[in-house]
Amino acid sequence: MQLQHALYSIEDGLAKITLNRPEARNALSEEMRADLDFIIQDLKAKAGEEVKAVLITGAGPIGMVCAAICKQVGARHVVVTD
Repeated sequence: MQLQHALYSIEDGLAKITLNRPEARNALSEEMRADLDFIIQDLKAKAGEEVKAVLITGAGPIGMVCAAICKQVGARHVVVTD
């Protein structure tokens, strides 16, 4: 599967997942959810053998997930603070 909004690698027993939508503060989207589902299934298959730990990070200056795409989750009001 070609990942659209996440980067994924395994090195020395560490799986690194990078949420890769910095232009949207790494907000979850349907495409990112599909990427994460694929990654989680792969991690389950490799747990304990190739993968000992998982690091989740985000691309860009903000880093981690800020929010989900409001229209996709049906939110009516969103407040973002720094």
